[in-house]
Amino acid sequence: MDCLLLNQEIENYINDLKNTKEYKELKKLYDLILDKYKDLVLAFTSAKRELEKGLEYGDYYPGLKDLKLKYQEAKSNLYSKPELKEYFSLISEVEKLANGTIDEIKSEII
Repeated sequence: MDCLLLNQEIENYINDLKNTKEYKELKKLYDLILDKYKDLVLAFTSAKRELEKGLEYGDYYPGLKDLKLKYQEAKSNLYSKPELKEYFSLISEVEKLANGTIDEIKSEII
């Protein structure tokens, strides 16, 4: 199969995946989470960044214990929302669909 045809096939598979009910629900839920829980998302990403910075220096970083607690609290606050549980479930479903798509692409190549 030539590269141009392969690229077209891959684009078709990607478009098919994006048109699935699961992908559309995932995108809709992602947007809802960012809108509804904007402050919690920002607190979580900020705490995660701060913790990652502290972990670069290891146990000797001043306040590392506090950073870990702050991160755990921010994560718990965000991940306890029912929409997040549904979101992670949908991610799993979309990953399964994507893996099937990858297998189809592989069979086209071989």
